Amino acid sequence: CDAEEYFGAAPHAAAGTESVHPPLHNQPVLANSANDTMEELLIDSYLGISREDLRARIERLVTDAVEGTKVDFKLTLKLDTAAERAEFCKDLSAIANSDGHQFGGYGYIVLGATGGKLVGGVEAWKDGGADKFSARLTQVAREYLAPPPTFHFLAYSDDQLGDWGVIVIPPSSEQPHIVIREMSGNPARHEWFVRVNDTTERAGVADYARVLATATRRAVGPLQLELQAIRLDLGSRSDNQVPQ
Repeated sequence: CDAEEYFGAAPHAAAGTESVHPPLHNQPVLANSANDTMEELLIDSYLGISREDLRARIERLVTDAVEGTKVDFKLTLKLDTAAERAEFCKDLSAIANSDGHQFGGYGYIVLGATGGKLVGGVEAWKDGGADKFSARLTQVAREYLAPPPTFHFLAYSDDQLGDWGVIVIPPSSEQPHIVIREMSGNPARHEWFVRVNDTTERAGVADYARVLATATRRAVGPLQLELQAIRLDLGSRSDNQVPQ
């Protein structure tokens, strides 16, 4: 199934281009709260899609079991132990470090889902609420990764299934997002990860080459545009010169 049937083109950049998102605070968007108007503006501005449209599309993505380079399904997400925090950061950074034309370059970690079924029942933010859970996600990402990826947490509630949510990861222009805390070698400090199909793996030689090429294009691009403008200006002046 064509990815754009789920998420369309990127809201701020054409599919396959570099992200032009400004740095944003990672923050939760709560479904069915008293601030629906502000939340709709938040989602529309940052993600280019309404909250309910995003919900419907995530539900369809789960039903069709579209897990891959930019999509990860999890039954739950715990941050109680160092190993659990490291695992979350590996998955988060792997999606942010991976390029892809799917979904306009956006990545999704769906909480309360398995391939083919949205099961809900997530209790990760039941006690402290989605705000506290999102703040904890942000804190962990900042402790374990540099630079920490931009992401947005959206919490949903279903009358039958209970709570579920999604972490939305915009295309990153700050790759690679590197592990900065030692975890007895798993992961090791200064390692970084990517998604290969539907698994998280350590970055390889090809990934280093890809990130370096992207960074070079980003650095050289403005200079090329400036040189092109100078050439056009010089050409215009030459054409307008009056022969002596």
